[in-house]
Amino acid sequence: MHINSFSSLAILVWSYGALEVQAAALRSGGYINSCNSLAYFKSTVNPKGWTIVGNCARSATDYNVDARIVIGTCIGNVGGKLVYLPGGAFGNSCSDVTFGGPEGSIMTAKCGDGNGLILTTQIDLNTVFGNGNGNLVC
Repeated sequence: MHINSFSSLAILVWSYGALEVQAAALRSGGYINSCNSLAYFKSTVNPKGWTIVGNCARSATDYNVDARIVIGTCIGNVGGKLVYLPGGAFGNSCSDVTFGGPEGSIMTAKCGDGNGLILTTQIDLNTVFGNGNGNLVC
């Protein structure tokens, strides 16, 4: 019985690792080369929430119009730095958010470090988000 439990745990860990590799592969392609009409906006429902919206390719001729994702579902603030962090909700501790660079994919913000300092930090959203069959994913 102990061996079966260990085998089940090993399979579960391997499966989780395989899903993480698959998610990283989706992100590695980014989104700016397969999505157009990109815009970044602050939520009217949650003033600390930011959203990416665009038209993302499912194929060479088929696009998902108005694909969107809330940035805070994948970006967090760790010690005053913007990082990939599922469920990170960076907007709770960051302000003065701006977008620049290629297709607006470089996000800059001022974030608290947890020790009273406010740091200016940035992250390339194209390294965090990708296009998964016409949907913005992280």
